[in-house]
Amino acid sequence: MLATEAPLAVFDLQQAGEAQWQALNSFQNRLQAEQWPEDSPRPLTMTIAEFRDRPACLDHQMWVIWDRTGTQIRAAGSLEVFNGSHNQHLAEFWIQVLPEARRQGYARQLLRPIVAGARAANRRLLLTWTSEAVPAGATFVRGLGGQPGLDEHTNQLELTDL
Repeated sequence: MLATEAPLAVFDLQQAGEAQWQALNSFQNRLQAEQWPEDSPRPLTMTIAEFRDRPACLDHQMWVIWDRTGTQIRAAGSLEVFNGSHNQHLAEFWIQVLPEARRQGYARQLLRPIVAGARAANRRLLLTWTSEAVPAGATFVRGLGGQPGLDEHTNQLELTDL
């Protein structure tokens, strides 16, 4: 399915039902396994809490692209705007696409409402992150003209090894 045929849907964080939350949790766990294969899958309750328990000063919008059956998420994007006194020019976003759905235009399709939301909030700079474990992310952002701002490295310590 080409992205032009894929319906983009708002993921309503307050009104989502059990099936939608299950689909989001499954989607995120698949992507987490790609980036952090040694980590355990996240429980559904953690996914729900992560998205619902946000401070009132943080506006969060999310969009998803479902598969043809409407039961699995193929791609998702999010925009976060902090309405505080600092960084009034900045909004954060992320876009994630399942490996088998990449290079089909889903990321660009998700970018449209993200940019529109940032403009509506009078933000002129979008911030995101990519992982070296998923090189497609950096390739996508560079293709948009994005520039690296900060290189980070993650260390993990397995407590059972101590």
